[in-house]
Amino acid sequence: MSEPLELAHRVARAVRDAGGRALIVGGWVRDDLLGVATDDVDLEVYGLPAETLRGVLARLGQVNAVGASFAVFKLGRLDISLPRTESKSGRRHRRSVAAARRGRTAA
Repeated sequence: MSEPLELAHRVARAVRDAGGRALIVGGWVRDDLLGVATDDVDLEVYGLPAETLRGVLARLGQVNAVGASFAVFKLGRLDISLPRTESKSGRRHRRSVAAARRGRTAA
């Protein structure tokens, strides 16, 4: 198992212990399905507010927050984000989570 994937599993367990859920999303999922080895691991975390997630991650290493409009945290080579909510105007639009259940469960 690659170092980023091992760290992703550690993050997922810590998130689960804090009451949240972490999913592996993005290119790693595609590459895994294609049988291609990759170290590009991104996580999306559900069920924790940003500050709680930051605290959970800080127990695992140095955390850097990036992204102005939504929370993305860097921990080592991992990108860890919270799901975005889209806010659209008009009668037929309502707030929705942008990418619910689009990844693979990490722990």
